[in-house]
Amino acid sequence: MSKPASSAPSGFSAQLRGASLFDLIQFEASSRGRRVVRVTSEGRSALLYFSDGRIVHALAGRVTGEPAVREMLSWGKGTFARFDQFDGAWPKFETIGASTESVLLRAAQFLDEGAGNLVALPRRDAADPPAEARPAPVEGEGDLALRLSADGELLELQGSDPGGFGDVVAYAAQLTDLIGELLGLAAFDSVDLTFHDGKCVMARQPDRTILAVKGPARRTLEGLRQRMGLEV
Repeated sequence: MSKPASSAPSGFSAQLRGASLFDLIQFEASSRGRRVVRVTSEGRSALLYFSDGRIVHALAGRVTGEPAVREMLSWGKGTFARFDQFDGAWPKFETIGASTESVLLRAAQFLDEGAGNLVALPRRDAADPPAEARPAPVEGEGDLALRLSADGELLELQGSDPGGFGDVVAYAAQLTDLIGELLGLAAFDSVDLTFHDGKCVMARQPDRTILAVKGPARRTLEGLRQRMGLEV
């Protein structure tokens, strides 16, 4: 009598013993396949999406992108399940555009520093943009400033970012460019956003890096633009 077909997705489950989650991520990236890894630890669960040798999306609770990767890498122990055919939905857009090596390096720096919600900034070298192309020091309680590469990789962060502001800015920049393309317009130079509880300004620099500053509702768009060196 033949065995009944199983409806469960193909894959395997194992304990993380002797090998860290860092090792697992590097192994999965080296296989260059398209798969999903579920990581579980003490009642917490997270998902890693791999495609063509890198992480393209991560989800840990309500946190996505690189902050989600850092979250699960901070877990001391757990189990993982690997699926080549995942029964859930594939993400509609990538929340991680950097290489896996860059993601892990920044996560390691974050964990080594023990900086809570602050990400250690990379060292500047001769290849970095001049000082005028970098976010101004954060002024005022609640302000947050960052600089992204043209590929959406976080280069610099000033202020506390528990909500993945860098991932949101990278996606917003891609979406704004897409809207401009559909309207027959060139790539955006700057974008002003006003919400009920805050304001945000994004600007693309000549070297294609993206600056963004977010402030509370009491801040003015003119003040945020001035901080970024933009004409008011």
